[in-house]
Amino acid sequence: MYIQENYLYKDKSTQNYLRIIWLEEETDCCWLIEFTNNAELVVFPYEISISDFEQLLPDLEFIELDTFSKVSPDVISSSVQKRMQDRFDFIKVIAEQRPEVFFPAARGKIIAKEISNRKKEIDDAKKAKKPKIEIPLSFKKTQTYELLKMFWIYGQNENSMHTYHSLCGGTGKKRKYKKGQIPGRKRKSISDTQLQLSDNDIKLIEEQFPKLVKRALGNKTRAHSMFCTQYWAKHKRKPSYMQFKHHGEKEYLKFPEKEDFHAKKNPSGRILESSARSQVLGPGSECQIDSTVDDTHLLSRTFDLRYFGRMTLYLAVDTFSAMPMGVLLCPLNPSYEALQLLIMNIATPKDEFMEKIGLKGKKYEDWPCKHIPAKFLTDRGPEYTGYNIESWPRNLQTQVDATPSGRPDLKAIVERYIKKLLDSIQIVLENKGLVHRNYGTRMGKDSKKEATLSYHDLLQIMVLEILHQIKYKKISKYPYTQKMIEERVQAYPLELWNWGRKKSLASLRVVDKDIVRRNILPYKVVTATTDGFHFRGIDFVPSTKEGRFVRRKILNSKNKQVRISYDETAFEVFLNYKSKQYALHSRLGIEFNSFIDYKRFTEDHKQKDEARKESNFQNRVETDQEQSSIVKSATKKKNSVQKITKQKVKTTDTRNTKSNLRKEYRESTRQSKNSTETADRSKLKMPSKISILKLIKR
Repeated sequence: MYIQENYLYKDKSTQNYLRIIWLEEETDCCWLIEFTNNAELVVFPYEISISDFEQLLPDLEFIELDTFSKVSPDVISSSVQKRMQDRFDFIKVIAEQRPEVFFPAARGKIIAKEISNRKKEIDDAKKAKKPKIEIPLSFKKTQTYELLKMFWIYGQNENSMHTYHSLCGGTGKKRKYKKGQIPGRKRKSISDTQLQLSDNDIKLIEEQFPKLVKRALGNKTRAHSMFCTQYWAKHKRKPSYMQFKHHGEKEYLKFPEKEDFHAKKNPSGRILESSARSQVLGPGSECQIDSTVDDTHLLSRTFDLRYFGRMTLYLAVDTFSAMPMGVLLCPLNPSYEALQLLIMNIATPKDEFMEKIGLKGKKYEDWPCKHIPAKFLTDRGPEYTGYNIESWPRNLQTQVDATPSGRPDLKAIVERYIKKLLDSIQIVLENKGLVHRNYGTRMGKDSKKEATLSYHDLLQIMVLEILHQIKYKKISKYPYTQKMIEERVQAYPLELWNWGRKKSLASLRVVDKDIVRRNILPYKVVTATTDGFHFRGIDFVPSTKEGRFVRRKILNSKNKQVRISYDETAFEVFLNYKSKQYALHSRLGIEFNSFIDYKRFTEDHKQKDEARKESNFQNRVETDQEQSSIVKSATKKKNSVQKITKQKVKTTDTRNTKSNLRKEYRESTRQSKNSTETADRSKLKMPSKISILKLIKR
């Protein structure tokens, strides 16, 4: 099929229309525009080769009668024709600059140039003050874009500049309605709840609209329901949402809170002509720091499938090149301890840092940062304004400046970078613990249950995204200097950073790790013992020969109290002794990933111990009952045996007593018989010699 400009096709799959707006046979390319049946633009002009377009023709339907062509000039009035001709002459100059007009950046410049030329023509016509000279129409930027869309959609002719919506009526005139007539276009079905508003009703809406919208936090549907319940609860007919919105926004198109915000942002009302980058000389002149709560729920790395929570993200970004100088992801709330860990991360070489978190094979040239900047720019958070902030900046030969309260725009580079970083990794983290917009609402998804990543996994994803952005994401609207233009430097963070260091524009200093640790890391005073340095329930011992020698020296001295500095995120402990540091290792035999994991480990043991207390008490009661039952059963057995033996003894005793009684009875009867017989015999016998002698003595 032969292809020509302004040919119209219909896509069979999407039911959208395609129009060829330019053909360039020399380069074998054509430019298309896609729009819907309602003449709404879907895609701005895009390029495709003619051969590729011919392959798409079987899926397209050629339309001979162009339904989007406008009416002929005979039907249009003379005033409308003049306006159409003026529009066409203005747009034709823009549309003929092909193919530059098809590219967004060049299109904006062309439109701005033609608008300025039209303004000059209008000024010249006004200065001439001749009645025969007609003053041309003026055009704004948004109006010019709409006219350019109409020009492409409706066939690139004069009739494409006709607008039917210009017949809507004059501005500033109030329409008068008959009784019972409802404003707006005719509806297919009119409900009983629709209402014709009186002047008093309109005034009430105009008065209450800004108040209710402010109370509803900008939600207009919620403000409409509040208005109906407050003023129209007893009425059957109520003002619709569109009536409420139309009459409310006539006077208050801009909400007061937005005006207050801009007034607070720029209270003097003067135009801000300079930028943050215009005040810095090179890399390291200023480093902006900010923190925010991360949007991802995480799991513990030490304890599998254990919910850990959401982390706090700290980021330090160079103002000159937008190079991230340090990144920290920790479970601590924004505090001075978290800031100390961020400064430690800034001073460490990033190749060591990436290898430590599990990204192997990365070089220092991929992220060449290990320097302390000349100045830190922060907000007025408590971690930046306490008394702790006074000591370490002097020792590290830097300074910390804070922006005024309520002015996040003064450190917009780090604010924007954090938003870009979190938005760019949302696709990877979708349904993997990312906080949903409807999180916390009824019937919303619980993102805690979707958590699958650990702390190190999320940190690896963020670092990989940073490596990609500093190399391939160009900074828009960067203020180039004359030297940059001469040397053709492009506004990529890594390229700007390396260029500034080569030209010795950088205000960067490399500080030894021991000095940074001594001034930055938190410390605690502990007592040296024969078991080691006891800290947080663990005994730590020096891991080098020099450290062991220092330990013996401390043990032999009178003062055995020393300072120990520690890193929360790395489970690293250092002994500070006479301006030197010595690494320590634990005697547990188990190395944790961080003190945070060790804290979780101890908390888990405490929870288990507390859970065991109840079970221990219950088990103690059950064991006591079982033991008492065993004792009772044993006593019962013993008592039963004793009863049986007593009964046996009694029976044997009774038998013995009976036999003894019988014997005694027999003996007594025998003795009584013998005594009676002897008495009878004594009566008959003669007295003895002894008895006779007794009688004689008397």
